[in-house]
Amino acid sequence: RASDGLQSSAESSVTVKLYASLHNQTNSQTSNTVYSIIQSSCIGCHSGSNNSCPIGSGSSASNYGMGTKTAFLTNSRGRTSCGSSTKNRLPGNQTSSGATPSTSNSTNSYFWDRVRSGGTTPQMPSGSSLSTTQQNLIQDWIDQGVQDN
Repeated sequence: RASDGLQSSAESSVTVKLYASLHNQTNSQTSNTVYSIIQSSCIGCHSGSNNSCPIGSGSSASNYGMGTKTAFLTNSRGRTSCGSSTKNRLPGNQTSSGATPSTSNSTNSYFWDRVRSGGTTPQMPSGSSLSTTQQNLIQDWIDQGVQDN
């Protein structure tokens, strides 16, 4: 990813999005990349499968359950964030035809705001931060449509 992944030229109106995961010709995948980050960085506090507000902190952080990949996706995709009235935790599900909604990008994701460096505070995971590589994979996965793959 070159800086923020967007490249543009003053000579034209073309904008190109570069996905870090496309370097090796693959999509960012929930099962072996994004959820492995969730497992190692989030479920210590966000265990179980609950989905209620407020999310809280410490032992009550489990109100946003990420204990399984299914719980994480169910509690995140298209779900209104407890901390933002304008953004969902993650953009909505793919449509039945497989197309992704036009809002499938990281700028519409409160989850992304919380895990990216310089995002909404308090930054997650609590007490640490994700590596640039982990952040790039999560951003790519969101920008590629929050697929369950």
